[in-house]
Amino acid sequence: MARFPSALRRYSFAVWIAGLTTAGASWFWRSDGRTPSLPLMATLAGLLLLAQALPRHTPQGAKVTLNSVPIFAAIIALPMGAAVSTVVVGMILAEALGRRPWVETLFNATSTAIATGLGCLLYAGLAGNGGLWMAVAAAVASAIAVHLANVSLVAGAVATHHGLFYCPTWRAMAFGEAGKHALMFLGGGLLGALLLWQPLSGGPLLLVAVATYIWTRWRDRLPLPCLTRTDC
Repeated sequence: MARFPSALRRYSFAVWIAGLTTAGASWFWRSDGRTPSLPLMATLAGLLLLAQALPRHTPQGAKVTLNSVPIFAAIIALPMGAAVSTVVVGMILAEALGRRPWVETLFNATSTAIATGLGCLLYAGLAGNGGLWMAVAAAVASAIAVHLANVSLVAGAVATHHGLFYCPTWRAMAFGEAGKHALMFLGGGLLGALLLWQPLSGGPLLLVAVATYIWTRWRDRLPLPCLTRTDC
């Protein structure tokens, strides 16, 4: 923590507090009629862990993962408390397996909690009982809000850490690779709808994701991640 500038430490601390508050308050928000499903939560947390473990790098050097797919699926398929808890647990496990510093782990988990909570509020509030087209409109509004919230929080950290102006940093992150982000949210929405319609499909999907992860590591001749520092 000492190697981070004081301004970045203050910024990160504010995000931690906001994210932890969001995670706690999410369980007290009024129910939208859905009940938490532990198997579904575990499936989406596992998919998030795998998505985080398979990053792709853009020509500009930025790291892009498919984490928006399981995160948005959780927003669609789970009530707010369960969705926020699922993405927080999935992010912490993924960051821990990736040996990320605890400061970055906590920032990524809490910033994702804020974006997920906002997405759940919009989706549950707008979808209601308005039928299919209202649910689709609510999903689109929620996806845009999640993307912008996440970009705003991360851009603040990047600009603070590197001494950059916030607005150009935000603009570059918000609109860079916009098409790929839109496709990921579309995939997340379809995945969430599928899990609502056929909850048992989560098991085969998770098995396919695990097989894809193992095959990708083998193709790139990379070892599977170690769970502890002593078994490497």
